[in-house]
Amino acid sequence: MVSLLFLSSFLVAIGQSTSTAESPSSISSGYYHTCVLEQRQGIDRGGGVRCFGQTHGEAPPGIFKKVSSGNLFSCALRIDNTVSCWGTIHGTPENTRFKSLSSGRAHACGIRMDGSILCWGESHHGEIDAPTGQYKQVSCGNSITCGLSNGGSVTCFGKLHGMEVPSDNSFIQISAGQKQRICGILSKGDVKCWGSSRRDKSCESKEGKKIFLLF
Repeated sequence: MVSLLFLSSFLVAIGQSTSTAESPSSISSGYYHTCVLEQRQGIDRGGGVRCFGQTHGEAPPGIFKKVSSGNLFSCALRIDNTVSCWGTIHGTPENTRFKSLSSGRAHACGIRMDGSILCWGESHHGEIDAPTGQYKQVSCGNSITCGLSNGGSVTCFGKLHGMEVPSDNSFIQISAGQKQRICGILSKGDVKCWGSSRRDKSCESKEGKKIFLLF
């Protein structure tokens, strides 16, 4: 699911001002479970991961800086930029460092330190067959994956079924949903969406506002 948040200039984090020793600093929900990354008091980076619901495995110990939940699994990025996954996913890369990661229905992808995309997990429609190139973001959906290049263009792979990916080269953020629907923010602040949808596929930014996609 894609949510839109309208803010004047900044994306405000939720749950930062609590008095507990470990406060949730980020959250990610999967199909029947949710995982939170707990911020250690007095430390800017990293914390443990705690999950609840039908977790299909326990989060490993250690210090992480990002967590991303898929259908029946979750993956987290450690402070040394390696990835740990638990639940029903296979092929998690070892000794590979990533800048960021994203989880889909049964697969996950990450941006390696050199800007290339590496994916793992199930691939019934080619959703882990990442193209070559330099990317700054990757977003995994149901059976589709999209990458945002350093130049601002979007490439999608997987279950496309004739999907027409916009040719714009001014995207600054993208988000792939669970029903083969993808949305992205253009540099001027407008939102453009494509893929499976019976509703309008774009919306314009409000004057003086920026639009952020939460995923």
